[in-house]
Amino acid sequence: MTTGCWIMLIAGLSADPAIPRLKTGDVAIVVQIAEIREGDRVLQRLHPGVPLTIEALEKGRYWVSHEAAGWIDAESLAAPELAVGIFSRQILAHPDSPEGYAARGAVLTILKRYPEAIRDYDELVRLAPEVAASFGCRATCRILQRDFDRALADYTEAIRLDPENAVMFNDRASAWLQKLEFDKSIADANTAARLAPRLESIYAVRATAWAGKREFVQSQADCETAHRLNPRSGTGFNAVGWFLATNPRAELRDGAKALEFALRACEVTKWQNAGH
Repeated sequence: MTTGCWIMLIAGLSADPAIPRLKTGDVAIVVQIAEIREGDRVLQRLHPGVPLTIEALEKGRYWVSHEAAGWIDAESLAAPELAVGIFSRQILAHPDSPEGYAARGAVLTILKRYPEAIRDYDELVRLAPEVAASFGCRATCRILQRDFDRALADYTEAIRLDPENAVMFNDRASAWLQKLEFDKSIADANTAARLAPRLESIYAVRATAWAGKREFVQSQADCETAHRLNPRSGTGFNAVGWFLATNPRAELRDGAKALEFALRACEVTKWQNAGH
């Protein structure tokens, strides 16, 4: 799922020079304000706590993809467990600053250390209660704990603070989907689509909600929209296929339709994605 990440500058944070070298395929965490570059051109600026996958490496830098693809300085990244230590030192040095809690909470979530992450996000909310993404981050962690009711409460507060945030509406739509509240999911996805009509994940969520209502024409249309927005992805078709194939509620499972959507996912990705 997508999330509104808590983004602020962490002025005093720097990487540990003793951090061991990462290798291709490793997940690494941004541990200081960093830039993705291609040559002399800055493509994207990243903040601490963002996870990246190492795709290639050469002396002193790694090739990564986020919203842009390019090179990032090696000193800006650390393995997740080491990143926790770096952010913990930041918190010790600046215990009343929310940024360290936001970054460490994000890494603890990646490591599936959810109770610890929630404690950091509780501190984040205490220190920055006016920032919508403080609640959004905690909500995302609660979704992973399957604590859907409290996640929904956090998303609702985030939306109250930032009613134009499409990501928060989309994330709440996904949370409603987990509770099989399909009409509420569609309503939130509709708002998200109005606010950010080119955000692919909105249509995957809404397609799944339509499938839950057995409205397969609308579901198919949303899957096709998601595919048009990202022609290399079959996210919508794959999401609907899995939902129909694996739902614990027998009345929501439909093997024939699941296969239909799964095959379309394979078609649009030219059979290159093993997850479909």
